[in-house]
Amino acid sequence: MPSNIKANGVDLDTLFAPHVVNDAAYATGYKVGGVDISNRYDPLANAANQNKGSRIPALGIKTTNSSWPDNTDLASIFCGNILQYSTAASLTSSTTTGWGSISQLIHEVSVTFATAQARSDFFFFGGRIILSASRTGGTVSANNTAFSNMLANAGMINFYDAGTYATGTGTVAASIGNSSLTSSFQQIYFTTSSALYSNDYYKIEGRTSSSNVLLFRMTFQNGGAGFVADTLNGTLTSNVAHRRYPAQAAPAVANTIPLP
Repeated sequence: MPSNIKANGVDLDTLFAPHVVNDAAYATGYKVGGVDISNRYDPLANAANQNKGSRIPALGIKTTNSSWPDNTDLASIFCGNILQYSTAASLTSSTTTGWGSISQLIHEVSVTFATAQARSDFFFFGGRIILSASRTGGTVSANNTAFSNMLANAGMINFYDAGTYATGTGTVAASIGNSSLTSSFQQIYFTTSSALYSNDYYKIEGRTSSSNVLLFRMTFQNGGAGFVADTLNGTLTSNVAHRRYPAQAAPAVANTIPLP
């Protein structure tokens, strides 16, 4: 059943993300079927990963509950529905260069916005830079299998306004996002391979290059199996995508260090 509460002719159920786990801090004063919408939509203050930071522009519909500050727009309480956003591939870099027994391959990209304000707006309204990687083909070896599994298990690493999260396993810098990047590289994601190949790792770092340019560096490390060299080859692919709110321009993504 739609909410039958509309902003510019569009139902709130279309504009806001469905409720996942947490409720808004207070009742809003708007009800559907006699129940306040505080538990109908995902709140920005405590959102599920896929909705984090997904703001939409103000709707002009204000809370009527005095627990909220005066003139609190519903768009500053609830996450925007991700179905309004578009996700597109930005860049892919691949290589068939094999690693040595202990070596690494690096992929680095720049993400350029028209202005510093465009960068701020892109992330403020729920924009994301999405990073992923894969390894395919090559010879049959335990290291190849382990490395492929490591990258597949990482899933997609999502960098957003206030932090980073992964759709798979690994360690993320949950509080390092666009608003906290500095001019020095900071690790935002790290994962290692299976026990025998625990010296293999996949690492992502980010930093600012200027007020409107970000840099991301992906490191693919082959540590070998203990002190014994093992084959790691095939095609390594590193992907960059973005998610944006329709009113925001997509950034320009370019290789600064392509995979060799």
